[in-house]
Amino acid sequence: MKVFCTGATGFVGAHTALALLAAGHETRLLVRDQKAARSWFEGRGRHIERFVTVDIRDQTALEQAMAGCDAVFHAAAAVSLDPRRAREMYDTHVCATKAVLGAASALGIGDLPYVSSVIALFHPGASRVDE
Repeated sequence: MKVFCTGATGFVGAHTALALLAAGHETRLLVRDQKAARSWFEGRGRHIERFVTVDIRDQTALEQAMAGCDAVFHAAAAVSLDPRRAREMYDTHVCATKAVLGAASALGIGDLPYVSSVIALFHPGASRVDE
């Protein structure tokens, strides 16, 4: 299975990508910084030929990047605990998630696990949110 992973240099996304690779899946990894991503994965014995760096809020760019994938794992985030950046963080999470879901839907990709810190940061104590 070919899996498109967002947030592939974050804690959850990077370790999920490693687990997918170890299980024999092909990955396409969306990262902000290719040099840092390459260093992180090579430091764990994984050479990644190509990383994807597109604006995660751009659905059209995501559709092009996701083309040919069977599933999407969405773990990308921008995190700050500074209350002055709360609106920016919330908007970034919401716009990115809408674009990722929209791109996956447009391509007919139905398998899309999503992990987020939005609940922890903006709704502490809320119960689990799922489909």
